[in-house]
Amino acid sequence: MEKRFKHIRAFVIIGLIVIGGGLVLNYTEQQKSLKKQGYQLITRQSDSGDWYYEIYFGESLKIRQRTIPGISGNQPFASEKQARGIGNLVLEKLQEGQAPIITSEDLKKYGFAHQK
Repeated sequence: MEKRFKHIRAFVIIGLIVIGGGLVLNYTEQQKSLKKQGYQLITRQSDSGDWYYEIYFGESLKIRQRTIPGISGNQPFASEKQARGIGNLVLEKLQEGQAPIITSEDLKKYGFAHQK
C-alpha cells in the first residue's frame, strides 16, 4: 500500500511541475507578445530635409535617432529608407529583448560605410 502512495505522490509532483513549467512558458510568451505589440516605429523628416526615426512604446517616446548610430560625427539619415531600415533593426532588437545597439556589421547590411 505504501508503495502505491509513493507512486501516486510522484505522479502528483511530476504533474505539478509540468503544469508550473507550462504556466511559466505561457507567461514568458505573453510578455514577448506584449513587447512586440507595444513598440512602434515612426520616421519623420526634419525642417532641414534630413530623416530620423522615433520608437514609441505605447504612447511613450523611447528613442529619437536623428543621426546614423555608430558613425562618427553627426551624420543624419539622407533618406526615409535609411532611417526606416536602421529603425526597424532597432525595433526588432527591442522586441527580442536585446539592447538596441547598432554594430558595424549592421551598418554594412544597410549600405553605410563604417567610419569611426
